[in-house]
Amino acid sequence: MAERLAPGEVDDLIARLDRDFHPALERGKAGQSTATRRMDRAEFLQRVADRAGISHQDAFDHARAVFTVLRDALPGGEFWDIAAELPAEYAALWSAR
Repeated sequence: MAERLAPGEVDDLIARLDRDFHPALERGKAGQSTATRRMDRAEFLQRVADRAGISHQDAFDHARAVFTVLRDALPGGEFWDIAAELPAEYAALWSAR
């Protein structure tokens, strides 16, 4: 996820989330490129599936769980600042089923 977000948003997550998440966020931020910043939901989920060695459906479920936790855990409008950076097709990852 940190590869897809603006560096400032990643920094905000690092400031607000437990230290256990910092290494993954830092790796994602370091791995950003023009291509990763523009990836659509399908490519994002494929990357999740490939890195975790899981199916596309499991990647969707895992990503959905992460986005849902972030939506519920981040204070104020911080999650919605992140959501605003993503294409509308990503909304399925945090919207109610």
